[in-house]
Amino acid sequence: QVMHGYIKYLLQREVKSIAWLEELKKEVTC
Repeated sequence: QVMHGYIKYLLQREVKSIAWLEELKKEVTC
């Protein structure tokens, strides 16, 4: 159960960093 929560946390963190990178790319290309 703890492991499942940890994996979920890691996935959410990954998604946030990916979204942040996408935003950064948009800023740079504009």
